[in-house]
Amino acid sequence: MLGDTLTLQPSVMLHPFVAAGWAGLVINGLALIPVGELDGARIAHGLWGRRAANLFNAILIILLGLAGVVDSLALYWVLLVLTLQRGPIQPQQDELSGPTDSTQIALGAVLLFVPLLTLLPYPGDVTALAF
Repeated sequence: MLGDTLTLQPSVMLHPFVAAGWAGLVINGLALIPVGELDGARIAHGLWGRRAANLFNAILIILLGLAGVVDSLALYWVLLVLTLQRGPIQPQQDELSGPTDSTQIALGAVLLFVPLLTLLPYPGDVTALAF
């Protein structure tokens, strides 16, 4: 049904709420990437502890840097993380106890998949969008 519309017309008119919702999903997806001092890093720190979260942080910064060669959004985000979000996460009061039940662990793991669900179907290059 929508496929015929897309082949006949070069653009599809969207309601402004769709654009606002998409922008909100992208911003939340970026905040939940587990690097630096972002919310995703705090979730990873709470789930796996400081050492594993730091290793995960280093791996994801390298992957974001490699993705920055192809996509300008990843390049902007890795530059932001490297310049503004480099400090260590503040120690928590109950840092050694970790999550108390399996519900918290499952919810944290689901939240770490939000960036994959919202940022992978990204439609294109940020600089190519004309506003």
